[in-house]
Amino acid sequence: MTSLRFDSYAQPTVNATLGGAAPGAVRPKLIPQLKLTGAPDGEATPVTGPALSVVGPEHVIGVDPGLFGRRTPAPGVIDAVSNDLVSVDVLAVDLPWRFTPRPADPDGRLRPWMVLVVVEAAQSRLEAGAPLPVLLTHRRELPDLAESWAWAHVQSAVADTPDAQAMPQAEIARLICPRQLKSDGTPYIAAVVPAFRAGREVGTRSPVSPANALDDAWTVSNPGDQPDDTVKLPVYLAWEFITGQLGDFEELAARIIPLEDTETEGFGSRPVDVSQPWPDTEPDPEHADAEVQVEGALRDITAMDDDSPPPEVTDLREALADAVNAGAERAPDHQQQRPGALAPPLYGGPPAGRDTVDAEDDEEDWLHGLNLDLRHRLAAGLGAEFVRRNQEELMAHAWTYAGAIRETNRARAQGRLAERVAASLHRRHVATLTPAELIGLTAPARNRVRSVTEGTEGVTAAAELHVSRLTDGFASTAWARLTRPSGPAARHAVAPAEAFAGAADRMPPDVPRTVALGRALTDGLATRGLAGATSVPVTGSVVDEVPAPPDTPVGGQVARQVAAAAAAEDRLRATRSLSSLEVVRMVAAANEYTGAEAAIDETLGTLPFRTSLLAANTGDAVFTLADTGMATMAAESLKSTIAALEEGTVLSEEGALSFHQGCGPDVAAAGVRVDAEPFRDRVAYALSPEGLVGLRLSERLAVPSAMGDPQGTEEVMPAPEFPVPMAMALLADTPEWFLPGLSAFPPERARLLAANAPFIESYLIGLCHEMNRELLWREFPTDRRGTPFQRFWPQVAGSLDLPPLDSFDDGPLGSHLSPDTRESVILLVRAELLRRHPQTLLFMVPALAADDGSPEGLDPDPTHWSPPLFALPVDASTTAFAFRGAPDDIVGPPGAFFVFQENAYQLRFGFDMTEIPLRTWNDLSWPLVLDGRGFASARRPVIKPSSAAPTDPVWGVDAAQTAAIALQRPVRVVRHASELVRR
Repeated sequence: MTSLRFDSYAQPTVNATLGGAAPGAVRPKLIPQLKLTGAPDGEATPVTGPALSVVGPEHVIGVDPGLFGRRTPAPGVIDAVSNDLVSVDVLAVDLPWRFTPRPADPDGRLRPWMVLVVVEAAQSRLEAGAPLPVLLTHRRELPDLAESWAWAHVQSAVADTPDAQAMPQAEIARLICPRQLKSDGTPYIAAVVPAFRAGREVGTRSPVSPANALDDAWTVSNPGDQPDDTVKLPVYLAWEFITGQLGDFEELAARIIPLEDTETEGFGSRPVDVSQPWPDTEPDPEHADAEVQVEGALRDITAMDDDSPPPEVTDLREALADAVNAGAERAPDHQQQRPGALAPPLYGGPPAGRDTVDAEDDEEDWLHGLNLDLRHRLAAGLGAEFVRRNQEELMAHAWTYAGAIRETNRARAQGRLAERVAASLHRRHVATLTPAELIGLTAPARNRVRSVTEGTEGVTAAAELHVSRLTDGFASTAWARLTRPSGPAARHAVAPAEAFAGAADRMPPDVPRTVALGRALTDGLATRGLAGATSVPVTGSVVDEVPAPPDTPVGGQVARQVAAAAAAEDRLRATRSLSSLEVVRMVAAANEYTGAEAAIDETLGTLPFRTSLLAANTGDAVFTLADTGMATMAAESLKSTIAALEEGTVLSEEGALSFHQGCGPDVAAAGVRVDAEPFRDRVAYALSPEGLVGLRLSERLAVPSAMGDPQGTEEVMPAPEFPVPMAMALLADTPEWFLPGLSAFPPERARLLAANAPFIESYLIGLCHEMNRELLWREFPTDRRGTPFQRFWPQVAGSLDLPPLDSFDDGPLGSHLSPDTRESVILLVRAELLRRHPQTLLFMVPALAADDGSPEGLDPDPTHWSPPLFALPVDASTTAFAFRGAPDDIVGPPGAFFVFQENAYQLRFGFDMTEIPLRTWNDLSWPLVLDGRGFASARRPVIKPSSAAPTDPVWGVDAAQTAAIALQRPVRVVRHASELVRR
């Protein structure tokens, strides 16, 4: 961390060594001297240079405005704090003392050559001049230059710890005017002017006399000085401002008090006349003066305990249900949009999939509460009215979405056509093929078509055929040519079609005999071959030989790597054998040979290398292990795997792997017995085009999941999104529904409120409902189920307050909002503090609990200090601050405190207006430092505070200590939440 340090001045070394001026001269001369030492004798020879002129205030005819920094108060301010001292930062840290013609006095006080003055604009004026503009004012408006040393200092940032770093550009100089300002709209001119007569004369093109060049630019206490004397001063920098009402941050914050109970009439709710709910009916005498109090988006915390509807609302439910349902009853059943049904809207009906509401429904149902409780229906109507008034602007924004939506729907329509044509072709020409014909058809893609799927893994049709009992040659192209329907085998066939099982069912009656016989021949062979009933000899096992375990590698790391690399072929063959076992297991499971599948799974269940076998490409997995220097690990794992296989299986004399005896006759070394018809169905299903067109489209068209299936082909009908926080729209459109009584909220008051979740949800649903109707009317591609408005509060994170309407559950109205919206409190503050200090910081701090549970103090942990979720400005002096938390927990006990803290981004210097006992320098007030002319005087004797330490600054010693005392520390004002609610 860093701390501020003040120094009285910063002066170039040359200036500090100058003596007095020669007779008749304004400034002393600088005579450079040095000594030259040369060989061989090494004696030093003094050398004196020519006398050099030193620049002084008489040479300055202007100062670059860029050398000045922040000005307090800022130019043009109309509500400057009268407690504070006016100041200006100087970026060149030595500039205020660079041209000072006098040395520091014995007490170390150095007067600057330029000073800051502040004069009343009514008594002074700025005029153009050459070479500088001039300020014409009276002597009484100017400070005493004899104390100018006290009101210019240097500020720097010092690291508190060795590892801390000072802030960049942390060294600046500062000029301060010690004048006390008047309050209540007094205009002032602040100007930087020369402090010595030489500077004044050169700035006004007057001759500079060496006799009085070092005199003060003006005096205030010499004989003959009159307060009304006119003084003409050249100006290096000037700005104007106006003071505001009396009070600094501390005083303004102390003025904020809780809203009194006597001031709450008409606050928080508005009366609604329900004596004549329908314009075409006579008023009911029993309800001649019936009124319902309707709350706005904010409500009093104490009103949250009772949210039951009043009797007037209950009495209107049945009539409202009849009116709303009348449109649905008159519309034809086949008209989903019901364009001819004129009736009060059923808010939220399309997203909920309902077109009527029953007065006898559960009151906890959100659709019931929204449409049959006039308090909530009124809120929805406010949202709908906002859309109607701003429909052109809203639709202009909506149409920006339409181009991309139409292009997406056009491509998806083409995709649906392609998908349906492909599905028809598949249904007529693929799904009707025999197993043999399907095996021939899939030959080019057999290694990519999965016939067995198990989770994310699968077995291709080629792999299943390989581990089946059908000879591999049956799937070759040579066999396909030989057995084609018009090929040589079919032409020479003499057996009747009925000789082949199932042939009569598959052969249409008008198919030529040779074609029928050819199809029957190949189909019969495929069926018999897959089932293992063929007489074609099978050579070897479907599972590769398992090599013997490699010898234990010996030697160093290099030798182990070489030995492992030498066994790479054995590892690869072993891996293929184990992969074949996995394929056999999955094929057995697909053919419902549960016993065999379980036996193989039990055999493989404890193998260390099985995880690698389940990779997408087992061979690549092994080679990757070898290529990355992990061949030894792979070899060791395979060695233990093979050893485990030897214990759980039987090896034949030829070295082929025999299966566990528990597999049964359906799974053997010759392969798995596969049922032809289920195999044909699985392969035909794998060739189905369902979903493939949409998958290909998703590579070209990016559709967010919120708008539909990203890989689908159905029409996209999203609603446009309006990310504007609608609380701001409600506040600008109808502020009395944001918070009834807001306009009459008295100044200098604060009130703790809660978000009215049912009102907010109703308002957002009304916005969405009416916007969807407008989109339908304008022929925008939508289905009226979208949620165009999902944000109510202006949260910094941009989180949504309302989820999609079509995802609502059956909870009560208001329960669907986000937790930050439901469980939050709003601190409404109307005070001059917020207008004068818009950068005010506000925190909610948990209270520490005393033994009896009452609040005892602030939680000191800064991580528990919560800033507002957002701050919603109502007007220049009114802001609604939102905080996360349940109202009961915040009110307590022990509850939480709200802390108003002054923002310390800008340093201020000044004194309190009211004199109080001086316990610390923070209590120093204007009456203790004022002289008789209205200026703070460093020569006024001020007793050191009672609690001051010996190292604390002392008033009037030097500029550094004066600045440290006049510095205004940031102020905090604390209020407990229980003080800010209705008592």
